[in-house]
Amino acid sequence: MNFFNSKSKKKIFIFSILLVVFYLLFELSKLLFVSYVKLIDYKTLLAKDYRGKNLPETQYLKVFLKKINISKNNISKNNTSKKIIKNLPRGYNIDNKFLIEHVLNKIFIMYANGSSYYYNVSDLINSNKDKKIIINNNLKNIISTVGILDLLIHDNEIFISHAEEDIKIKNCYNIVISKSSLNFKNIFFKEFFKTIDCDSHSKLDIGGGRMKFYLNDNKRKILLTTSDYSGKNAQNLNSSHGKILEVDLNNSSYEIFSSGHRNAQGLIVVDSNTILSTEHGPMGGDEINLIKKNANYGWNKASYGEPYINFNINNEFLFNKDHSSLNFQEPIYAYTPAIGISEIINVDRDFSPKWNENFLITSLNGRSIYRVKFDKNYNKIITQEKIFVGERIRDITSSNDGQIFFLALEDTGSIATISRKNFNN
Repeated sequence: MNFFNSKSKKKIFIFSILLVVFYLLFELSKLLFVSYVKLIDYKTLLAKDYRGKNLPETQYLKVFLKKINISKNNISKNNTSKKIIKNLPRGYNIDNKFLIEHVLNKIFIMYANGSSYYYNVSDLINSNKDKKIIINNNLKNIISTVGILDLLIHDNEIFISHAEEDIKIKNCYNIVISKSSLNFKNIFFKEFFKTIDCDSHSKLDIGGGRMKFYLNDNKRKILLTTSDYSGKNAQNLNSSHGKILEVDLNNSSYEIFSSGHRNAQGLIVVDSNTILSTEHGPMGGDEINLIKKNANYGWNKASYGEPYINFNINNEFLFNKDHSSLNFQEPIYAYTPAIGISEIINVDRDFSPKWNENFLITSLNGRSIYRVKFDKNYNKIITQEKIFVGERIRDITSSNDGQIFFLALEDTGSIATISRKNFNN
């Protein structure tokens, strides 16, 4: 017996189609809602810090951030070189990567491509216009595709670190320091120091190069970090790569200060007995280290990170997670996941008594500043605050009075100021 006539069947069919359409629309609306929420979260991430509070709020202080875009037309004619622009290593944005130093109430800027400029601090903090002044130099003839690694100004001299391809061995790179007298019109760099051996394993993927002045037994030195991404050099004491080197400013001789480093991007000499470095680990495991003479920091035998290549969540650890069991120096702290750690700087009491004896650690992938306080022996972090900035931070320096911090921001190619005063008004 047929309970449904053709008219009823047609209604049922239409009703079924409507149900399917309604179901599909319902599922689509859920997807759109989730996408919208993610978009809002992403915009919030870009605009706010991790607590959802806009700067100037931090845990205890109001600190004001001002950004000035300086990336336009940053390659001057005397520095432009096709050799520098092409074949860049992983992670480089040659147009926006730059280093900064504060000297004589000026901010000195050195781009990875060799272009150099300066700003008067008053122009940076009081003007919304780009008032950079070009400094001519001879770098187009001496730097490689890797570009400038770091900038240091000390005692009226300017030092830059960079990589140089070995004359005899192809795709093998030495780390070089070149120096010049400080001048705000024309600078002529000459080679001051070069590692005896070159690194053929990492090829163009070269990091490190961070320099800091160091007075040891009244002898003037520069501490220089060298990288070893491959892990083939860091434990070899006949290699200068994967190390922190102690370079004599009088005669350019050097010795290994510490070993077992992957890519120390940050360095600070607190005093003659206290040296801190911030180091890129592999996937995860960025480190803060207390650097001791002749100590070994474990790469590539021990790390709190794991290899990028062929990583699988189900794999057993490939690196030992206990440095001390292998007689290596344990880090003060390891960031897992990694933050793309970069430079470290101390905070002067004059900035604020609330931040007295604190340090600021900058980050690339983390796009944040991490305010940390160590215990008195620098064995551990007592407290840490993440201050979201929203851009890759390559470098940081401060004014002589400690009132202003200057940041090198890579995403927009900007200099940012952080201070207790609001320079945006």
